Amino acid sequence: MLAHIAQEIEAFGRPLAAPCALICGGELVVAIGEERGIGGRNEEFVLSTAARIAGSDRIVIASADSDGSDGPTDVAGGIVDGQTLKRAAEAGIDIAATLRHHDSHSALAALGDTIHTGIQRTNVRDLRVIYVGAPAGSP
Repeated sequence: MLAHIAQEIEAFGRPLAAPCALICGGELVVAIGEERGIGGRNEEFVLSTAARIAGSDRIVIASADSDGSDGPTDVAGGIVDGQTLKRAAEAGIDIAATLRHHDSHSALAALGDTIHTGIQRTNVRDLRVIYVGAPAGSP
């Protein structure tokens, strides 16, 4: 949903005009079946938005856990942009398969797109920031 909102802003300037940032919080939920790779809720969230924003040169999506640990890893979360899918394909990473296997950390780490904050010893909530840059040629 948040990636769709970012696309709406990018394409039509609604519900906000770019440049803008959407900021939201709260704990994410991921339904995990039998296949369990490495990664946390925030990493899986951002990786799942990569296909929706693919090709955009104006959208960046980040998500991190406030305590500095996103599941069983040493990272707080991850960040993607409109070039993430292309870079993953060039690196031989199948994002769809990665998401099916809930192995988001492996993909984001290979791409250098993890967020490291160190352990913060507080857990307020997850934080997501969606940035939509100004159209080319605007002031």
